[in-house]
Amino acid sequence: MLPRSIASDGRRSVLIFHVLVHVLALVSNIVSCVFMWDDFVEVQMQVGATIAAAMHGIGILCLLSLAASEVKQIAFVISLAFIYTFLWFGLVTTAIMATFTFRSDDLLTEPHWLYYCTLFLQVLGLSLLTACSLNMAANGDMAMDGKKKVVDAAKPA
Repeated sequence: MLPRSIASDGRRSVLIFHVLVHVLALVSNIVSCVFMWDDFVEVQMQVGATIAAAMHGIGILCLLSLAASEVKQIAFVISLAFIYTFLWFGLVTTAIMATFTFRSDDLLTEPHWLYYCTLFLQVLGLSLLTACSLNMAANGDMAMDGKKKVVDAAKPA
């Protein structure tokens, strides 16, 4: 068993699944970005796709670094807020870019399907982050400092 963290509930299988979801989402986002650079000559579309992939990547790097490090509670809270900010910004920007790729006469192409996969995986990754964070909080775990606060309801304080 691993310690509970924002990346796992203590099981290696959850950690591997969580990391795999985020990595697949990022790869899909980057490939979508490459398609956008090829399919659209407008600078706004290229910049938007690049920002979507970059924010998503920064959020994942922050998540992995926080999950692997030992930090104090205040740094944990601030770091988690930044992680959510980057991941949500990446998700919203990816959704906007996916919307901008459609024209009324378009057929569904590989970039469209990639964006759908990216959006699904990003939402799944955010859900896993939230579930692991709530699991950690519900079990009284201290934030990543190697200690576990045990709460016993039978003992008076």
